[in-house]
Amino acid sequence: MRVVVSHFFNEAYLLPWWLRHHREVFDHGVLIDRYSTDGSVDICRELVPSWEVVRSETAQFAAIMCDFEVMKHEARFPDAWKMRSPPPSFSSPAGFLRWSNSSQAAT
Repeated sequence: MRVVVSHFFNEAYLLPWWLRHHREVFDHGVLIDRYSTDGSVDICRELVPSWEVVRSETAQFAAIMCDFEVMKHEARFPDAWKMRSPPPSFSSPAGFLRWSNSSQAAT
């Protein structure tokens, strides 16, 4: 079994592309919602209905806590080939450019 685990937050713009790509590669997914408000959860449930969409255990972002949360889900699949995948906004050139432009504007 091939399993992907990924966090997402308000990724409605790129999430359909990311899900269509990953559903062809992975047998199962655990998608960790970081309290999205833009319909991202509904997109996940529509495009990959057999995958898990879970609410993040941490309301405030902390990288180490995200890592622990992902590791907890990975441990549930001891015999699977697992991959952590970055959120869609970091998985596509358009998403990366959008992020980098907003980061540069903030500095």
